[in-house]
Amino acid sequence: MVGREAILKEEIKTAMEEKQFVLHYQPQIEIANGRLVGVEALLHWKHPSLGILGPAGFISAAEEIGIINSIGQWTIHETCRQAVCWQV
Repeated sequence: MVGREAILKEEIKTAMEEKQFVLHYQPQIEIANGRLVGVEALLHWKHPSLGILGPAGFISAAEEIGIINSIGQWTIHETCRQAVCWQV
């Protein structure tokens, strides 16, 4: 029997190629005055059969197969792209 993590290790390679990762942005609010002070980027995987997976569901698999740096680079690029869009 093949475990879920083994399956994810195989599928995560395809996830990068097929652009299955998505970032959700969570505002950071200063409680004292309700002012927006920042935004946290949260990485998720839109898995074709399992639905939306949070990072706890796939980061360890990505680290084990050595694709974590590629995911990190994509995350930084995409976050910067979004920040530029918000500046307009």
